[in-house]
Amino acid sequence: MSRWDAGCSVASAAVALVLVANHAVAQPVEVTVETAAELREALKPGQGARTIRLLAGRYVLDAPLVVPDGVELVGVGVMRTGPDGLPAGFAPGAATVLVATERFQGDVVTLGDRTRLQNLRVESPAANADESSAGNLVVIASRRAGDRVKATLSECEIINHTQVGFSLAGPTGRTIAVLTRNPGAGVPWHEGARVMVAIERSLVRSMTGIGSVFAINFASAGSIELDFERSRFEGSLGIVGGVARPDPVRGASTVLRSRGNLYVKDGGTESTGWGILGASVAPHAEIGGGGSESSSVRVESQDDRIEGYRVGIQAAAGRLVAAMPGTVMRNRGELTLRGIRIRSVGEGAADLSLHGALSESESGNETGPEAPMNAQGNVLRVSIQGSSGSGVRRNVYANAWLSGDADTAGRNRLEIAGSRAEFLESNADFAPAPDARHFLTPADDR
Repeated sequence: MSRWDAGCSVASAAVALVLVANHAVAQPVEVTVETAAELREALKPGQGARTIRLLAGRYVLDAPLVVPDGVELVGVGVMRTGPDGLPAGFAPGAATVLVATERFQGDVVTLGDRTRLQNLRVESPAANADESSAGNLVVIASRRAGDRVKATLSECEIINHTQVGFSLAGPTGRTIAVLTRNPGAGVPWHEGARVMVAIERSLVRSMTGIGSVFAINFASAGSIELDFERSRFEGSLGIVGGVARPDPVRGASTVLRSRGNLYVKDGGTESTGWGILGASVAPHAEIGGGGSESSSVRVESQDDRIEGYRVGIQAAAGRLVAAMPGTVMRNRGELTLRGIRIRSVGEGAADLSLHGALSESESGNETGPEAPMNAQGNVLRVSIQGSSGSGVRRNVYANAWLSGDADTAGRNRLEIAGSRAEFLESNADFAPAPDARHFLTPADDR
């Protein structure tokens, strides 16, 4: 062997050893824990991507839990299946439970990029005497401009007892909060951040009936993508393209893909199942804000059910809030509903309340602002096929509900795919059905 060949052999061997070493370092590490202290130790940053297996039992949390990038938490609970084929929770005594103490402050669990919760129950405090210290139960949110965060919840129970609210830092009391942030106070907002969340075969329960999932962009060009499959959501769903908090938001988007899920409220009727907005001004005087433009929301629903709410779906491309500053301009909403079943209940119930633009009071009641010109160019486009409603209800279909009157000037529009005849043939028990003037296909005689 020549000196050259020998040198090459030694060099090749050295490179091979380095590659093997690097490969070994990159391999996920699996850790098993059985106490909250061991869990916190395993979650310390800088240990590389790994799986943390949690034995059955209660892990009592007295401080926020942050799951670093690339880490998955896996419990031992086996999800039961109800008569409808959807998750019905874990069997008693056979679950891994993360539960916050009553004096807990802040968000309970925050997930990083490429994280997963599986076969776990996560539960908020049963009561919190200081509502100002309350956070959200599970948070998936941006951390900087241009950030990317992708998280999955699989066969989990997420149970929230906290009342919804807000703070200058953002929403509080939500069971699952998905956000692109604008921290304010001179901190750069998270422009262009992308947050993706998948929820599969899980039970998400808000004991107050409000805020099971809340997804919203507070940053321009922020993007949220939600993918829900065969799960049970107990509590209202709020999905928004963009909201000023406090800076005007432009070009933000939120997408929900929902397949075979149940959205249900047990008991009480004063709530909305789905609240869908392309954009909105900030609804709280303490925050201010300049509104949103060129933002969007898109919902693709297949074989979902919405049951037990006073209003099944309320949707608008743009929303103003009485006495709040700001405008909503050129925003879009798209609803594609296939095989959806809505069962609304209670006095004044409605299956559908659809608007190009909408004005509300801070309490959520429909009202009319003093300046309807603050909402222009907002378009909500809806396609409904093979679906059913609840019969005669107080359904609302409007280009806009501004100053208490319909938007006859056409500054905002509700557009429904197909013709009224096709709608009536394909769908059942939406009464009243939309007027022919909202359909994109020329009017027919029905």
